[in-house]
Amino acid sequence: MGKPRDLANVVATGNILADGAVAPAELTGVTSTAAEINILDGVTATAAELNLMDGVTATTAELNYVDGVTSAIQTQIDTKAPVADPTFTGTATAPTINASTALQIGGAAITATAAELNKMDGVTVSASDINSVTAKAPTSGPTFTGTVTIGGATYPTSDGSAGQVLTTNGSGAVSFADPAGGGSADFVASGAISNGDVVILNSNGTVTVATPESFSFSEGTAVNFSTQFDGGVGYDSTNNKIVVAWADESNNAYGSARVGTIDPSNNSVTFGSTAVFESAGVKVKHGSVAHDVANNKIVIVYKDEGNSNYGTAVVGTISGTSISFGTPVVYSSSNQTVNNIVQYSPTAEKVLIVYRDTGDSNKGKALVGTVSGTSISFGSAAQFDTSVNTVSLAYITTADKFCIYYQDNSASSKHTDAVIATISGTSVSFGSPNRISPSTSTSGEVPNYGRAVYDTKNDKMIFTWGETDNGGHAVVGTVSGTSVSVGSEVIFSSDPIDSDIGVVFDENVGKALIFYRETVGGTRVRKFIIGTVSGTSISFNTEASFGPNTNSTSKYTTVYDSGSKRVVIAYDDSSNSEIGYVTVFTVNGTVNRTVSNYIGVAAEAISDTATGSITINGGINEGQSSLAIGTTYYVSDVGVLQTTNNGRKIGKAISASKILVNSNMSGDEMNAYLGGLV
Repeated sequence: MGKPRDLANVVATGNILADGAVAPAELTGVTSTAAEINILDGVTATAAELNLMDGVTATTAELNYVDGVTSAIQTQIDTKAPVADPTFTGTATAPTINASTALQIGGAAITATAAELNKMDGVTVSASDINSVTAKAPTSGPTFTGTVTIGGATYPTSDGSAGQVLTTNGSGAVSFADPAGGGSADFVASGAISNGDVVILNSNGTVTVATPESFSFSEGTAVNFSTQFDGGVGYDSTNNKIVVAWADESNNAYGSARVGTIDPSNNSVTFGSTAVFESAGVKVKHGSVAHDVANNKIVIVYKDEGNSNYGTAVVGTISGTSISFGTPVVYSSSNQTVNNIVQYSPTAEKVLIVYRDTGDSNKGKALVGTVSGTSISFGSAAQFDTSVNTVSLAYITTADKFCIYYQDNSASSKHTDAVIATISGTSVSFGSPNRISPSTSTSGEVPNYGRAVYDTKNDKMIFTWGETDNGGHAVVGTVSGTSVSVGSEVIFSSDPIDSDIGVVFDENVGKALIFYRETVGGTRVRKFIIGTVSGTSISFNTEASFGPNTNSTSKYTTVYDSGSKRVVIAYDDSSNSEIGYVTVFTVNGTVNRTVSNYIGVAAEAISDTATGSITINGGINEGQSSLAIGTTYYVSDVGVLQTTNNGRKIGKAISASKILVNSNMSGDEMNAYLGGLV
């Protein structure tokens, strides 16, 4: 404003000098108040020093943080450790751990004392090892769960029965078992010996099964039970009864049944009254009656001619000498279901039903039945062959499988086949068919009337068939998995056989009985023969006739009564209006030995020429079954146990499966027999 011209401009612009003072508002662009400008009163800082504040955004409080700082801040910071990954030198002193200043890890206060923490000194195990400490058992009074293995031996996971002891199989498995019986000695076997067999001592120091040297049989009186017979027979092992089922021609061919009781003293049988299970015409065949042991029921299968020839089953309940039935149930809705047969599996607790479905090109089929109360339900039917004729069925106890034996009509040359069937749940599966008889046989004839039975003593199948001009044939079969191999064919009758064959295995003597009709000199004669299996071969004694009239029987059905140890055969008498008969047989053996020959009971199975354990006087044999506790047993003529006192005492039953061997032999006699053998 030193210039006149500038002053003139100031005066001219609003006359701001009129009052003799210049206000801040009167200065162009100045917005500060006088108080704000007066703040600079006394400021001695240079413009450069004031410019140091240029860009400062800190608040007054933030600037006050440096209040009292007497040395370089950076130097002080450099002497401090970072909070992340600090590195210390010299001696580091931690605060004292107490209730108010507790050391924390992960937010959790450490309450352990120094002495307790020092126990971790030298620990090298992993965290997972430390974490598993709670799963470890204490050294004093530990309690374990699950499978326990000690020193390579695995112990059972549950307790045994009272009085049992721990035993090992020698391969690391420990289990509970009954205490082994004492009083045993090792002997060399002459011939194969089964566990539980009564054995004799031979002059050369070996032992042999006490089987008869020759056989005979006794035949009971034939009992007429129906006016006409074409049916089956079964055995109820729980009630110790037999059951015959047939089409009663005197009552419109209705499905009928009767319960029979065997008297072993005279081989006779008495029957209760007839019960009707199907009020319509039926066809009941060989093998059509089975006993469901688990449910204690009788199962009968048949063709229901009053219902489109459907395959049907009915469940029966025995009470005394009577039998009552539930409602029949259809298992095959194909018309003309024939050759219906049934067998029971005690392991699966099911029945297997096999039949020929003529309504479906004669296919061979099978299905599983499950009994519940007085009814039965079925799984799906499965096919085992494309075309079959006569069918037979046997249960293999050692393998829990079934053997279906039948005439195979699917081939151009007829023969018999066997198929192994296995139950799984409510389903059945099959192996491949196995050829049993030669195609059209050795004579060029078609094998007919084939029947099979399982040999429980030798674990073999016995297959039979007949030929019209070339007699009766048999082979021994060995089952392995689902395959069957057979030995050499044996002809047991050279005369023509032109009717059904009945075959049954007598478990008491270990023999098969075969019943058949042969034509001799133009006359039909009713015959039977006894067969003995050895290895893969079978031999026969001399055939014999039986029955009130020895001729003209065309239908045979057989069963073994294990309670009375008798063989039962039901058949028709074609020479007498086909009336139905039942005959009871007992097979007897002639033993050419003295009582002192019996040395004891086999404690295990022993192969021929092998050495094995024999339970002798004072020992406990555990190879028995179905014994009556407290009963004294004797050795029968055929070398098996019996309760009838014949002077050959073998011992007393102490459980259903154990016998205390306590024979008539004195201690001196026993020592004399054993000599230097033990």
